[in-house]
Amino acid sequence: MMAFVDPKTAQDMEVWDGRATLSTLADALAKLQELGALADEDHAQIRTIPMRLPDGGTAAIVEIIPRVARPRRSILMPSSTGFTAKDTLGAQHRYEIGRLDGAIGDADGNVQLRDGVYVHAVELVPARLVRELTLEQERILRLAINFL
Repeated sequence: MMAFVDPKTAQDMEVWDGRATLSTLADALAKLQELGALADEDHAQIRTIPMRLPDGGTAAIVEIIPRVARPRRSILMPSSTGFTAKDTLGAQHRYEIGRLDGAIGDADGNVQLRDGVYVHAVELVPARLVRELTLEQERILRLAINFL
């Protein structure tokens, strides 16, 4: 658990880092319940913080925040480029990660997106943050290392 001040609310917040271990919203909600921050009838807000990737693409840091927990707690999820989820008829869809920002989920993993659409079984599509060097970049790096 890490502690910091939430820049949006100026409140103290405890953050559990699930970036290496969690991939589904259900996992994050279960962890919040384990920490005592989310009761069965409570809701959590999903916040995404966009970031530009070196290749020009966009990913987002994903955070799950219970709406009523005291002290405030949250779960950090892996940085993601999108997510998959089932619609109310059970069909699987892929969505851009920005659609999760501001969404509200219940303890059972049902999520209402900001635009009113309901989705279920949300699973993040992790961003590939490690970028391979181009041949030119690799050549420059090798020359620099040899020079040193």
